[in-house]
Amino acid sequence: MSHGKAIPRYLVVGALCALLGNAILIVFDYFGIHYVVSCLVAFVITVVIAYGLHTRWTFGADRSLSGLVRYGAAMTVNLPLSLGLLFVLVTLGGLKMAFAAPATTVLQTAFNYLVASTIIRPRSRA
Repeated sequence: MSHGKAIPRYLVVGALCALLGNAILIVFDYFGIHYVVSCLVAFVITVVIAYGLHTRWTFGADRSLSGLVRYGAAMTVNLPLSLGLLFVLVTLGGLKMAFAAPATTVLQTAFNYLVASTIIRPRSRA
C-alpha cells in the first residue's frame, strides 16, 4: 500500500489508540495509580490493538505472532520515551495528566509511523 493511502489510515488508527492510551493514563491517575503502572497497561493494550488494525487496514499485511512480537519490540522504544516525557511534564513540570498525556502522544506520532511502516509494510517484490 502506498504512503498516500497508508498515512491517513495510520493516523486514524493512531488517533483511536492515542485516545484509548490517554484515557487509561487519565483514569488511572484519577484513581491515584502512578503513571509508570498506567503507562505499562496502556502500552500493552494499545500495541495489541494497533498491530491488529495496522496489519489489515493500514498496510494490508498478514497478521502473525512473530509480526506482533517484532511490532511490540519496536514500539518498546516508546515506553522509556513516554515515561521520560511524563516524568518531565508531570513530576518536574507539574502538569496534570490530562495535559501531559496528550502532549506526550503528539511528540511520538511521527516516530511511530516510521517504525510501524518499516516493520509491517509488505516488501515489494521488484
